[in-house]
Amino acid sequence: MDNAVNNNRYTFTQEGYDKLKAELEYLKTVVREEISRKLNEAVSYGDLSENAAYAVAVEARDVNETRIAELEEILANAVIVNSLSNSKNDVDIGSVVTLEDLSNGEIIQFTVVGTGETDFTQKRFGIDSPMVSQIIGKKKGDEVQVNTPAGVKKFLIKNVEN
Repeated sequence: MDNAVNNNRYTFTQEGYDKLKAELEYLKTVVREEISRKLNEAVSYGDLSENAAYAVAVEARDVNETRIAELEEILANAVIVNSLSNSKNDVDIGSVVTLEDLSNGEIIQFTVVGTGETDFTQKRFGIDSPMVSQIIGKKKGDEVQVNTPAGVKKFLIKNVEN
């Protein structure tokens, strides 16, 4: 797992990979066509040196092409991971994990995803995150110690849904 991440590899679930691939296709077809239409329309207005519509369309094209290049790089280096564990009861990629912080009773729930799918605002923690890397392969009922920015914390794995 660490080897794949260190060699510019991005791990994904099949769902996450398909989502990025769909985004790439959308940007290459629909968005490019839209931008091309706006560029042509802006050119028809004449003098490009003071043409705000043209400047906006060029900026949109540049942003879109940068994102396309980024997605192509990520997908070219993507590894689809179906399972990291030998047991269906273990914390694994795709698991919804519920933890209890043993110091204060706080309950934390998140989904384990590939490195390329991490989104903390959606409670989707990548397999390379400090929290997940220390609980992969553990089971419901296991106590784990996790290095956090606030120091070492102990958690109880309350539930694992695969």
